[in-house]
Amino acid sequence: MTYLSGGIPVLPKGLTESKDEATDVPPGMDVLLDLTHVVVQQKIEWFQILTGCETRNQYWLKTTEGEELYHAKEDSNCCLRLGCGSLRPFTIALKNKNEQEVLRLERPLKCTGSCCPCCLQV
Repeated sequence: MTYLSGGIPVLPKGLTESKDEATDVPPGMDVLLDLTHVVVQQKIEWFQILTGCETRNQYWLKTTEGEELYHAKEDSNCCLRLGCGSLRPFTIALKNKNEQEVLRLERPLKCTGSCCPCCLQV
């Protein structure tokens, strides 16, 4: 894996060779076709750093030159963030520069061990 200064990983392109070959690209994702790398940068939350309490994560997807392509924001429950930490369920909406949602990621509760009843699993 390639890293930029500051240890930021650069994700390689893996979609198609050219725009002409792209026939099934979802709306709003075509901006990625001409790129060879995308940088994912997480917003630093000082409250989380100082207290250790999980906060809603935010990310920016940028070109290697720093141009912002997308903004991703986590939507999750405060109680589940505090109680379940990194195992919590959440939804992340990926929006373009015009604030139009182009992708939605949903993660179910990932409760492991005997302390959680099976009915909590999604």
